[in-house]
Amino acid sequence: MLRKLFVLFLILISTNLLSADDTDRGFCGYVCRTTGVLEGFAADASVSPVDSSDPGADKITELQRLIKDALDFNGRDPVRCCASCDKAAALCRDLNFKLTECALSAFGARIRAFEMSAYPEAEKGFFRAVWIMTEEGDKAALASLYEDYAKMSLAVGRRSGASAYYTRAASYRGESVKAGADYMAAGSALANLEGFNIINENALPALRRNVGKNKTILAEALVTASELAAAIDKPKAALDIAKEARNLTLPEGLVACRVYEQLGNAYALSGNATADEAHRKRKVLSDKIVEKAATSSDGAYVCEAAEAALRYGYGEAESLLRRAVEMCEKSGDAEKMCDFSTELSKLLAEGGKTEEAGKIVMKAVFFASEKGNKSAASRCARGFLPAVEHAENADAAMNMLAEMITVFEKNGDAKGLGELCYSGAKIRTAAGKHEEAAKGFAEARQIFTETVGDLWAAGRVAADESRCLAKLGKPTEASDLLFETLKSLAGESLNDITYGTDHEDILFDIYKLCAEYSAAADMTDRADLLMRGAARRGFAVRILRDLAASEDTKVSEWASKSEYLNSPGTEIARTDTSVPVVIAEGWTSFVKYCLLARSGSVYTGYKSLPIDPEQLYRLRSRIPEDTAFVEYLFSGSTVFVIVCTSENAVYAELPGKAEEIAEQVRVFEKLNASKEENIKSGIPVPPVTDFKSAAFAETKEVLSRLYYLLLEPIKPYISGVTNLCFAPGGCVEGLPMHALISREEPTVRFVINDHAVSYLPPSASDLLLVWTKRTLDLRDCRVSVFADPKNTLPGAVEEAKEIKKAVPQANIYSGADATEKNFLRELPLCGILHIAAHHSGDVNPVGFTLELAEGTVEFDDLKRSGNTPLELVVLSACETAGKSAMAESFILNGARSVIGGLWKISDDSASYLCGAFYRALASGAGKAEALRLAQIELAESGTFTDPYYWAPMALYGSPR
Repeated sequence: MLRKLFVLFLILISTNLLSADDTDRGFCGYVCRTTGVLEGFAADASVSPVDSSDPGADKITELQRLIKDALDFNGRDPVRCCASCDKAAALCRDLNFKLTECALSAFGARIRAFEMSAYPEAEKGFFRAVWIMTEEGDKAALASLYEDYAKMSLAVGRRSGASAYYTRAASYRGESVKAGADYMAAGSALANLEGFNIINENALPALRRNVGKNKTILAEALVTASELAAAIDKPKAALDIAKEARNLTLPEGLVACRVYEQLGNAYALSGNATADEAHRKRKVLSDKIVEKAATSSDGAYVCEAAEAALRYGYGEAESLLRRAVEMCEKSGDAEKMCDFSTELSKLLAEGGKTEEAGKIVMKAVFFASEKGNKSAASRCARGFLPAVEHAENADAAMNMLAEMITVFEKNGDAKGLGELCYSGAKIRTAAGKHEEAAKGFAEARQIFTETVGDLWAAGRVAADESRCLAKLGKPTEASDLLFETLKSLAGESLNDITYGTDHEDILFDIYKLCAEYSAAADMTDRADLLMRGAARRGFAVRILRDLAASEDTKVSEWASKSEYLNSPGTEIARTDTSVPVVIAEGWTSFVKYCLLARSGSVYTGYKSLPIDPEQLYRLRSRIPEDTAFVEYLFSGSTVFVIVCTSENAVYAELPGKAEEIAEQVRVFEKLNASKEENIKSGIPVPPVTDFKSAAFAETKEVLSRLYYLLLEPIKPYISGVTNLCFAPGGCVEGLPMHALISREEPTVRFVINDHAVSYLPPSASDLLLVWTKRTLDLRDCRVSVFADPKNTLPGAVEEAKEIKKAVPQANIYSGADATEKNFLRELPLCGILHIAAHHSGDVNPVGFTLELAEGTVEFDDLKRSGNTPLELVVLSACETAGKSAMAESFILNGARSVIGGLWKISDDSASYLCGAFYRALASGAGKAEALRLAQIELAESGTFTDPYYWAPMALYGSPR
């Protein structure tokens, strides 16, 4: 199968050979014509043999031999096959045969990923192939590569990465059923609200448009979407999607059974009595399938009946599975034979027939190996390992494992070897052979860590290994092992810790054991830190309660007396969902916890925080008395908040879920996008003359909900300050925190009604070193305005006029005068730089470009200017802040503060806002305060009351 995939892949990339050099094309033709190794690949009979006088002749001949070896070893010896691929790819780099190197890299990567489970090495091959194909621009090849990359990521539990790669594969496939399938896989990989949105908004529409007459594919996708909707507590969506699946014209088969099964579940979730009717319909359909299979000689039908019987608990399941295995063997279908053999072996093992189950599995394994399907053989053997572990006779179980080891070694299946070592260690543990078991666990852990690259699997093994060490009287070694395991898991993405899954179970187990053994070994300080570092609400409390009942008196006494277990904040958090769980309060406790979060826990999100909380600790004496810094850390479903003032620092867990916050942000962004589209179409945003009007209802609801989730829990810590400085990150990056609604009655009250708000991107953290209490004085400040250099922004000209009214001494450069030359001359001189012009930005601040009359200005131009007096840059243009790093481009080059747009700005409201801002600035208000006063003026204007008009402008950097 892989040989065919390789040839097909080469055929696929041959469509782009015109972009390769002539030598590469000649070589590919030569290999195909002279050896026949890459059969079917664009053979060119006119290509002559390699000229022996050519300096590269020896390398080409060697390359030919290596490719032949790779294909010869494929299916027989994956290790040697990959070794030949690696050597051949290296030669291709020397010869500059990029396309051939790409094919070899992808070929070796697929074998390593899907036969050998050697994921780190496979990742290198995929990365190289993707890099080459990106240069070539072959979308079909890239889609195939990213899909494989996604499957590999999923195999090691990197769900967020897998989803991203599936999405990228889909983007290269355009409008097609395959693109829909990739989007389905992307959403299913996440299995959360974000995943459901991907399925609902991308996958299902693509399948509906392109599936044609084959409704089965669409039905299966709808069932999956409905199941996910039910899992994330969206009963109405689950029912609506299930109804759509029911209304499709489907044959009376297993897919139809699944549809009615999920329809019944969705009805039941909604409390509808129709659920029973749907389940009865499913039973009628499955009864027919099983009954008909009793007399059928159709292998496909018998296989479907076996699946139905197994799924719905029919007594005929065993006999149908036996028949399915036999029919698959006769037809030569090794893949399905292995799958059915695995399921049959599980049934037999549950009935105590472990020996017979083992024989059935080994027969399927050898059959698949003979057919060249190494991945099916390994998967079948691995699937049987849990049954072996529960065999009553330990010696017989170890004999079965010894028989399987040859399968994994021959197939080069690292994951299989790791699982086998793990199973053997568990069997030895059950037999009381802890010394041998500890060695087996250590070997399995090493395989999963170094060869397979699956750190979650290694974590699961480490937990059992630590139990062995504890039984051997080595609690310190057990604790050290688990603590190191937590550090290694800190490299995994927090988005991959989906609660309610095996990852959560592994994490909980490790934390619990680590705390237990630390306490048993008198390392109570570290045990306490671990409890405070538990990755989600309830972990610490659950663990401590379990340990309080421990037979080890040291452990039980420590757990029972734990301040964290008995703290009022923990009890309140379980009864009042508006109160956060305070993990650390006070600068000493705060910095101690930060050190743990950075180095020893699973909070990898900590490392990507916009502002390092430890830096706030070091510069705490410079924090103004009237200012609070607020930063959010998203860790899976949990959200942590950091609040720092000059007197206090708090690290707490918010009661709300990350998924709900992300969904509310998404709703807000959709509302804004809808208003923008309406304006483009000539439909004005309905005026908000009364905050109780229907026109404002949706916006009010989402901004109020976001305040409740993000700021209400920390009100006690921010109520006494006038300036709030947010370090935006995660899903709240680009969210106007200043526009959140803190109160709706008797009238709407926004955050800016109580606080001046600014934002602190990573590049602005050093501003704390030069933070001053003085405010900007326009009398000592040169103001330069660049507006509408291309004569395409009439609103920008009006904006410049408003600024001139407020600041008569301002230097205005508009139209043809707004040149690159004038801009670069003013840049090192002015204290305030106002820009109303077209630009292009990027998430990377270096990707900044400003379009001016007669030229452009880029990041390097800013860097060369060396402007030290630049107090404020106002970027009155679309999307210059938030997720765009244009504002950060100026901060990196000396600006103390930047005002930028979070979304596209209305010309009229921009002119009004700028005029009000500069008037407030001229009257002596600080930057943040001036912006606050201007925004309040617009919010109370009646014309621009909707936050869509006044909230996009945000201040980054120093608020003074």
